[in-house]
Amino acid sequence: MFGGINARLITLNKAVAATSVGVVNGNMRLDLYYEEDSWAEVDFNVVMTDKNAFVEIQGTAEGKTFSKETANSSPFLAQEGIDKLFRM
Repeated sequence: MFGGINARLITLNKAVAATSVGVVNGNMRLDLYYEEDSWAEVDFNVVMTDKNAFVEIQGTAEGKTFSKETANSSPFLAQEGIDKLFRM
């Protein structure tokens, strides 16, 4: 129990890694640094396991909506970056 709230504990038996993908000036970019992130048009956070399973995909439009194509391609770019993290 945490702070009076019942919570299940989940045991992780896989490695996990995360990265961000954003659209800046119309271009999709991997692993945004702070300045880029603060003025990105779209910002995705992606968490995956070392078995290529998604833990989380969270995307936010900043100021205007984004296309289905952007939503579909962002996780693929994130996966490329996460794969590199697992190979380190």
